[in-house]
Amino acid sequence: MRSFLCLLFSIFSIHVFSAAQIIQLNVSDNNVRFAIDEEKTHTLPSCAHASKRNEYSFSLNNEQGRAMYSMLITALAGELPISVESANDCLAIVDVERAKGVSVAVKPALSDGYKGVSMLYKGDGITKIGRIEGFASDDRYLYIAPLSEGQDFSMYYRRDVYTDLVYFLEENCLGAGYVSTKHKYASFPFYQDRAMFTPNKESLKRRQVKSHATRAGCTNISFLKDVYELTPAVHPVCGSKHCIIRDE
Repeated sequence: MRSFLCLLFSIFSIHVFSAAQIIQLNVSDNNVRFAIDEEKTHTLPSCAHASKRNEYSFSLNNEQGRAMYSMLITALAGELPISVESANDCLAIVDVERAKGVSVAVKPALSDGYKGVSMLYKGDGITKIGRIEGFASDDRYLYIAPLSEGQDFSMYYRRDVYTDLVYFLEENCLGAGYVSTKHKYASFPFYQDRAMFTPNKESLKRRQVKSHATRAGCTNISFLKDVYELTPAVHPVCGSKHCIIRDE
């Protein structure tokens, strides 16, 4: 499944049609009318005619409408799929459902480690959180599509979990782990099987560090450093272990 960096123009909250191609775009009397290549699956507003169930409209008389039109032009030029949020009315053109928001899916230049990913799981590797629709801000955010209709799209901020380096007060990376960061959470693929921790802010103290661990392995060192002791924690999204990205 392809991953997209969604340029979200509004929060998805009512009806959203995802990953459709634009097949027609017209402008008349400062109103835009466009059609997508698949019929909508949600219930149309009562004002919309059944024969126009693959069409949307909106006005160019406001800043959001003009921005949406620019995004549609971008999608047409790049043959990119779009997602549309319904306003659930026909205030722009009689009998055509009005679009409240538009997202254009842009194929991002992702690192090889993220190509082809599709689903975000809790740390147990079993519980699905949602389908990954895209990445933003240097992979710091994931756009997550809901697993069932009626739920909202969401954003998962990956950088609130520190994953880089663990200090130890013993050689060979033995004993309790410590970090020097003020992140709210910490989890490491090379320490305690990705268990979720939080740096204990009250434990900050200058200590004699004798080793540290990274993805490259364990290194014995010796110096004084201000560090926080790691204590077990439960992440509000991932749970007791760090979330897993897995291709379906």
